[in-house]
Amino acid sequence: MNRLLLFAAGLLAFAANVISPAQAFESISAPVGSGNLAVYFVHGSGTGAAAPMPLDQALATGAVKINESPRRPITIDNTSAYPVFVPLGTLITGGMQDQVVARGLIVPPGSTGTPLDIFCIDPFRAAARGDEDPLTFTSNGTLFPWRPARLALLANGTDSKPIELLRQSGIWWSIDTVRAQLSASLGEALEPPRAVSWKDTVGGDARPLALLRARQSTWRTSLPLALENRKLAEALAPYQAAFAAEAQGADVIGAVFAINGRIEGAEIYQSHELFGRMWPNLLRAYATQALAASGADAAQTPPPVWEVNASLAAAQEAAARNPAAAFVVRENEATILAEARDRDGNWIQRSFVPKLVTELAPTASLATPDAMVASILQSGEVDGRAVASLADRQVVVLQSDAAGRWSAAIAPSLEVARDFAPAQWPEWERIEAERSTAWLRQAAEWRERDRSSTLWTAIPAVLGFWFVVALLRGAAAVVGRGIRLAARALTVATTKAATLVTAGMTELAILAVATLVLLLRLARRAATALAGLVHGAPWRTAPLRPVLVRARD
Repeated sequence: MNRLLLFAAGLLAFAANVISPAQAFESISAPVGSGNLAVYFVHGSGTGAAAPMPLDQALATGAVKINESPRRPITIDNTSAYPVFVPLGTLITGGMQDQVVARGLIVPPGSTGTPLDIFCIDPFRAAARGDEDPLTFTSNGTLFPWRPARLALLANGTDSKPIELLRQSGIWWSIDTVRAQLSASLGEALEPPRAVSWKDTVGGDARPLALLRARQSTWRTSLPLALENRKLAEALAPYQAAFAAEAQGADVIGAVFAINGRIEGAEIYQSHELFGRMWPNLLRAYATQALAASGADAAQTPPPVWEVNASLAAAQEAAARNPAAAFVVRENEATILAEARDRDGNWIQRSFVPKLVTELAPTASLATPDAMVASILQSGEVDGRAVASLADRQVVVLQSDAAGRWSAAIAPSLEVARDFAPAQWPEWERIEAERSTAWLRQAAEWRERDRSSTLWTAIPAVLGFWFVVALLRGAAAVVGRGIRLAARALTVATTKAATLVTAGMTELAILAVATLVLLLRLARRAATALAGLVHGAPWRTAPLRPVLVRARD
């Protein structure tokens, strides 16, 4: 049925002979194959905007810094004059735990503190590794090589604590599945090429042990370090050589990848320049996935170009969950499209992720726990309940039976999932419900008893209150009287001082006047004597009469 719909859409597109304004490309070439991996190269003129710098290249030049924070979120600083592109699914290493980027974004030039949406890919570590800096991260551009992991990041637009924890478990289960399948393909355990160590923290692995209790092996190292395995690098070399020539086309702006005859994803960029920068990491991710799936199904013929074209066109026409955001997600029945935009609203990358075919379950593609998590997020239901209805402490835990069949159950909490067998979870919920009911009944009895004794409790309280008020009023009166007496004494002292100052000033004034009179009389006598000398008259002096100054009594 789906193929018929896609066929009809493809015929309409070719009949109209036009490209929708939303279309990110102009044409798709026939697939080029290598083993179980086929690549359709996407051609177009792009948007014409300058290409941003990919994260791994910016880190290599020191243009950006990714910062660990105990309070989260992890942030990125871009000190360069160019925008930096952080792709969806990028693996970053360092800090207290390695992480995967959950939303693609463009980091503006000269910006600091831009938050990164991330999920943990290093579940058994919560301390710095060896001599690594616990406060910074780095990345070599490796992308998470698994479709169920990308679906765990993108499917279901609802946000809640149980859904966030379900996404995290989907990432961890994807790590377990891809490591197990790569180990089977390589013939050895997928482990890092060098020994790594860190200081274990008490209780730090409680959550992963609860959620991954049925994992396929006892791995503890992180996925990015495991993907550096030397034997894996040797196995990927043929894939990398097979597509080198076709990827060099001047109008190639993207690629569609099919593994074992099924479309696994598509990545389209705004220019050939950005595609060229991203191509090595992009091919490595899908080649790794192809190698992991090499033992699952026999390679089948990839779908025709018109079907791929119609599928991508339909996804681009789907309604957006958040059309005004810098990371836009569009979704229809078959595909999820994630679009990273710059601050001007121009799209930089479009990532297409086909949904799992849940209506055919159980199928080989859903026979793993990571695929089950993706299908739960796609449908929005688990164990007959809506995922959005789960309480904050409830968690979805996956378990397998002796035949290897997987199922999902809702555990009351992480602690119960860790410490009790799944068969005990319903009994635990019943016990907790009865305990909660008993506690509520006891609380009601306490409230009733408190109401009956309220009067006897209130009387001493009222008496004590009035006693305290009386003490405070008495203390206030004593303090007020003291203040008034002090003010009166200060007034009397001020008056006496003013009187003494006034008397002293009066006596000084009288003395000054008497001195002035005496000086005037002396000046007169001197003048008279001088006149006598001039006219020849004898000079006689008259006795001076004293000036009497009567002192005040």
